[in-house]
Amino acid sequence: MALHHAQHGEVVHLSGVGVDEDGAHTTALVKTGAFEAIHLIVHAGVVIPPHHVAGQATLHCLRGRVSVLL
Repeated sequence: MALHHAQHGEVVHLSGVGVDEDGAHTTALVKTGAFEAIHLIVHAGVVIPPHHVAGQATLHCLRGRVSVLL
């Protein structure tokens, strides 16, 4: 299922987003030809399945800890 991407000028409230049954929630914030910003909530103990993204990636952990396997 494709994520809804915020439109120019659209207000996105990140503090009130819910969590799916699998313990994670993804909100697409913005996407251009060269950049995409995703807000991802993952609860403790939840493992995100391996996946691949083209190009570079930046991970900004706001709370807790994360382990990345390369």
